[in-house]
Amino acid sequence: MRQSIILGGLLVVALGLQSARGDDDAVGEPIDADSRAEVLGFLSKQISENYQRLKTWSGEFTWKGTTMFSIPPALQNEADDGLIAEMQINQAVVSVHRDFEFDRLRSDWKQSGPAERYHLNPKVGTRVNKGGNAKLYEYRYIVSPECLLSFSPTENIGQLKDWPEVDGVGPLGGRIAYRKPSRAVVDEREFGKFVDPRDLFGARDRLFFDFCELYRSALEGERTAREKTAAERNMHIRRFADGASTKYVCTVDYPNASGGLLLRTETVFAADAGYNVTSWRQIGPDDKVEYVRKFEFRTIDEIIVPSRMTYEQFGKSEQLAGMPAKRIELVLKSVELNKELDGDRFNMTDLGLKYGDRLLDELSKQLLVKDGKRFVRAIDFVFEAPD
Repeated sequence: MRQSIILGGLLVVALGLQSARGDDDAVGEPIDADSRAEVLGFLSKQISENYQRLKTWSGEFTWKGTTMFSIPPALQNEADDGLIAEMQINQAVVSVHRDFEFDRLRSDWKQSGPAERYHLNPKVGTRVNKGGNAKLYEYRYIVSPECLLSFSPTENIGQLKDWPEVDGVGPLGGRIAYRKPSRAVVDEREFGKFVDPRDLFGARDRLFFDFCELYRSALEGERTAREKTAAERNMHIRRFADGASTKYVCTVDYPNASGGLLLRTETVFAADAGYNVTSWRQIGPDDKVEYVRKFEFRTIDEIIVPSRMTYEQFGKSEQLAGMPAKRIELVLKSVELNKELDGDRFNMTDLGLKYGDRLLDELSKQLLVKDGKRFVRAIDFVFEAPD
């Protein structure tokens, strides 16, 4: 089955519909319709040749996540007059090992300090520190083409009835690992603690050079006539100078069934970043920004790699209007490229599961328990107290 023109799971069905374009098209030099495919082919070639030089990645990021929770007026404490939201800040170090050739990933998120919590009260111009959870959490992930494995060695999610406390282990059965289909990675990305260097070269589960190639092939008639029409009507490119650098801004409109704007995406390719994407944003039908990704790059071993990424998701409540409900910042601390990786990092035995830990296996639809070096069905597990 041929792949349709999709970004973020939305099919462009523009045939016969009016394009919903904004005033941004007046900025910069518009690329004429006959030249768009050539520009996209050039961008795809520049980005993909750099990306395909990556064979392995082993490094660390610092991670900072800020989450805003809006507080409905009915729940606001009168003593906190003007309170609009609670803000929580977490910081962590993320160790990442990526095998691009065999599509394997190990990502370990380790909280570096207690979470900070604030109540926002703009009427008095203060942020009231409400304290945070002193416990430090860890999350470990292994991804392969077959499945996603995830485990938190610090999180107890209830223990099985009548199971005892064990010295050095804690509540027996309280820790749980998950084996899920590999497609579940999309949900983990939204969760925010899962870090994959591959995602820093794309957005919405699509690499940016794949995006360029998809629209290039549609414009050149290599896909269906309907897809060609959609690309011609709803994808536009502008070129402009930004200091000594050249940038291309690609705008794609996604019409709804009535011809209005469902959403718009804007992608910025910068020459001084090797034509990698330095900014991507999604705009809703009300012309308000919903999601933003920004990237910075540096050159290591003659390969251009992302050195910083910020992701912002904007709130829709009145209290959070114009403020990001979620913000994640990744900064590259260190990295080694194209060095041999220890294969054990990608094995479940390296996740740190102990006797009595559970494994919820969605692939086999079983609940298993670690019993020595093997897993047995929970109903067959017999606890043996240590001597």
